[in-house]
Amino acid sequence: MLRSLTSIPICTHRQCSDPRRRARAADWMTTLTLDRSSVASIISNNFVSAYRTLWREVRRRPWLSRLASDGSVDLFTVPPHGQRLRPARGIARELVSRLEREAMGAVRARNRIYLLLSGDLDSRVVAGVLKRLEIDGLLPWLPICLTWGLPDSRDVHYTCRIAEILGWQWTYAPL
Repeated sequence: MLRSLTSIPICTHRQCSDPRRRARAADWMTTLTLDRSSVASIISNNFVSAYRTLWREVRRRPWLSRLASDGSVDLFTVPPHGQRLRPARGIARELVSRLEREAMGAVRARNRIYLLLSGDLDSRVVAGVLKRLEIDGLLPWLPICLTWGLPDSRDVHYTCRIAEILGWQWTYAPL
């Protein structure tokens, strides 16, 4: 059975001095059950979806919210983001242009370029931007890819292959 946030004995830094509240929180912790949907979400997506956690009885606090003194959740208004409508290609071009400018500012006047390559999306995007700059003759040096992890991990194998495809040196630091 799911409990609402108002029925969970939440113990914040101001409330933990109350031994009754600590005892209720400790008692509640013994009743946790694994949320199988969250486990499936982690296996499929590498993260837990929405407000779920690994425990059915625990929910994450929603984005842009705070806990009220009674334990309920107060949602904030989403800040205005503007209504600038543009075609997807224009947005993509502007993003790539901004990323290239940022990368050029980061590598300018450097005698080496190191890229911490994890194989996840962020580092692959940076690698793609650096490769475009290399192709355009704008990089002063070829990047050196750095990866750390367990020898048989997906990231280690994946990043080695990425560096090979890009034609860059790959350095591995084993755990």
